[in-house]
Amino acid sequence: MGRAQRDGYNNVYTLQVVDPDEYAADLDSDAVDMRDFDGLAFAVMVGDTKDAGFAVALEDSPDNIAWTAVAAANLQGPTAALATDTMSMYGYTGDKRYVRVALTVPGATEVGVLAIKTIPHKAPVW
Repeated sequence: MGRAQRDGYNNVYTLQVVDPDEYAADLDSDAVDMRDFDGLAFAVMVGDTKDAGFAVALEDSPDNIAWTAVAAANLQGPTAALATDTMSMYGYTGDKRYVRVALTVPGATEVGVLAIKTIPHKAPVW
């Protein structure tokens, strides 16, 4: 394995898909276009959550218009609701071009989401 294949800086592309802020209603992240990449993970960072029931789900789409819940077989990560001051990783192993995070926000919750695209078709990605 060559040095470029083990280089985490030039083989990973990150995008902020939910601005870190306090939200009080359900929201969807920006869509992530998987073109030219084969791997995707989301880092969901939760600050203070006021109510139980905050939940994270992944949705995918072939066209960035019609969205469906990601099948359990194509999902990696926790299944329980997130607690205050936690960060969890969610992986996507499906084959749809677009993927997003759907957040269920029952009350004031501080949250931010980072998308991490990996396994690029061409490197470096920067």
